[in-house]
Amino acid sequence: MRKIALALTLGGLCALTSICVLGLLTSWYREGTDLVLPGASDVRIDGRGTAHLHITYDLAPDQRLYNVRDHFLQQGWRRVRVQNFEHTGPVFGRRSWLGVIQEVAVVNPNPARSSMADISVVRCLRIARWVSCPG
Repeated sequence: MRKIALALTLGGLCALTSICVLGLLTSWYREGTDLVLPGASDVRIDGRGTAHLHITYDLAPDQRLYNVRDHFLQQGWRRVRVQNFEHTGPVFGRRSWLGVIQEVAVVNPNPARSSMADISVVRCLRIARWVSCPG
């Protein structure tokens, strides 16, 4: 009876570990793709797996930067205000993993190429209440 309980416990732990690893690998592979509008071309995602992510892509001919804003809102992001005057474009924020991870995304307008989306994403891991993420 003890051998069966031990085998079931170890088997359950191995299955749970496998599911977690598979979930992490899948999320790493798809990281940033939810911020790309359907129909976009020349998609470039740099910085996967780090605290910083930089995404650039060319918008479809019928899309504009306000479509990027609408897409962010549909993906669960919300518009946030920051007191940093370096950001000229809209800033969005969202929390994930039960509020442990905070993400801030800035859509940087490019006056030379209005048909290009340039998005910078910063992630912050909140370990304790007194730790805040830079805005």
